[in-house]
Amino acid sequence: MKFLANENVPITSVNYLKSMGFDITSIGVDDPGISDEHVMTLAIEQDRTIITYDSDYGELIFKHGTNRAQESFSLGNNHLNHLKLQRLLSD
Repeated sequence: MKFLANENVPITSVNYLKSMGFDITSIGVDDPGISDEHVMTLAIEQDRTIITYDSDYGELIFKHGTNRAQESFSLGNNHLNHLKLQRLLSD
């Protein structure tokens, strides 16, 4: 599975996931300031699952629809430490 970290995911978390062998790119590094719709477009084009602290991606996916199912992991409003994030992604 490939991941796209939204701009609000700390770069330390992105770097940690890269060090664990995950294929992940970061909006905060590659395309800061782009709209949520543009983030979704990139995720679809690159076949990536969005990791975000925003809770509105489920609504955007439903509203705009796609030809294939898209996923996002909403991490909530609190910062997950590396151990919790590792557990989430290993399930």
